Amino acid sequence: QMLYLREDKFHSELELDATATPLPSYRKYNANSASSFPSSDSDLMIWPECWTHYIDTLETGDAQTAIWWLSVDNNNSRFTANHFKERSDILHLYQSEYARQYLLKHKVADHQVIKMTEFIPQERCFPSLTEEKRDLDVLYNPAKGIHYTDEIQKRSGGKKGGICFTAIGGGLNGQERISPQEDYS
Repeated sequence: QMLYLREDKFHSELELDATATPLPSYRKYNANSASSFPSSDSDLMIWPECWTHYIDTLETGDAQTAIWWLSVDNNNSRFTANHFKERSDILHLYQSEYARQYLLKHKVADHQVIKMTEFIPQERCFPSLTEEKRDLDVLYNPAKGIHYTDEIQKRSGGKKGGICFTAIGGGLNGQERISPQEDYS
């Protein structure tokens, strides 16, 4: 089941939204809305890194707690070095080497660190390698590491090298953050 929470920024709290429905692009996963907070020791409550300051605000009984570190930077130092030391009960899920290095830097025990990846639907997979011609497309986040991306573009020959570099995000040159509600599928 999927637990849908709504952030009330005015009161700095979260509310359960049992009437929420997934975005159209996520409906194919058939994740039913949860009607209550997880509470048993077989439940896992996964928090996005941007909501770590809410971890202890909900009554989740014996449910295991995890933080999914997508980019680390979205945490804005809310989960501090002291939290890492004091909260050995929290699992840390990462999906990038950047996040893994961040967890190593904070000396998180190996058994608390788990690599997570997103499911890639079949329709998004690369074409067969036996095909003669395929496009070489590179998506990048211009808000992070642009100096590396610029160097890669230069060394690859850019458009002359047959590689298309596309910034992800919104606004001019894709440099504005996109909201979770925006669907680019």
